[in-house]
Amino acid sequence: MTAGPRMKPVALAAGLLMACQGGASPVESPENAAAQGPVQIELGAVTDGEGRVTMPRTVFGPADTVRLSLGRIAGADTVAVRWVRVDGDEPGVAVDSAAQVPDSAGSFSFAASPGSGWTPGRYAAEVFIGGRQAGAASFEVR
Repeated sequence: MTAGPRMKPVALAAGLLMACQGGASPVESPENAAAQGPVQIELGAVTDGEGRVTMPRTVFGPADTVRLSLGRIAGADTVAVRWVRVDGDEPGVAVDSAAQVPDSAGSFSFAASPGSGWTPGRYAAEVFIGGRQAGAASFEVR
């Protein structure tokens, strides 16, 4: 597919979301991925009025909504997050994914809560900027 120098945000978001659901490889070592990525990733259950996680944590219950906020990302057209199981019967299977364009402040926040609840185990929230993985944060459901 050939595209001009700047795709429309909606088309880019749709394409990025499809790519994230389709088969990006799972995080090799999610425990270290967040420290290696160029973005600041915070996980928690509570966010403030601007969507920033206020009480970071990495352990959640099966009925919890896991919230993710990113530090300001300059020049990003679209950011996507893929929530992936990293252990169990089907490691690397996406539990949920979403893509969005930045708000006026250039910030992003995401939330995931599977309809049937989280299955206990280890997960990673993989962050993609412009279709490339930019970092990940690991968490556990007990």
